[in-house]
Amino acid sequence: MNTHLADALTNAFPHLYENVYFEIDDGWMMLLWRLSLKLKPLGVQATQVKEKFGALRFYTDCTSNEIKVAIQEAECLSLITCEACGRPGTATATSWIKTYCEDCANEM
Repeated sequence: MNTHLADALTNAFPHLYENVYFEIDDGWMMLLWRLSLKLKPLGVQATQVKEKFGALRFYTDCTSNEIKVAIQEAECLSLITCEACGRPGTATATSWIKTYCEDCANEM
């Protein structure tokens, strides 16, 4: 994720993203923003934010049913959202499995 988007997340949600490096592309910014709004009042801290097998992986320092549901929703949405641009996408297998829209998959 580019530094401007990462900074926007860490500035808006400083407790949630204290000492976290975002290992994802820019297209999932809105997924993270919506997830962050749900997690902020729960006092949770992210420990890792990354992409794996074409899906968002979001790890926290604690859990509850409410936290699990919010994270699972974002992870499911990531499977149909282009990681590069945020448009609708599908899993694309190249040397890695990534979720891209048709245009971004062609560019890669």
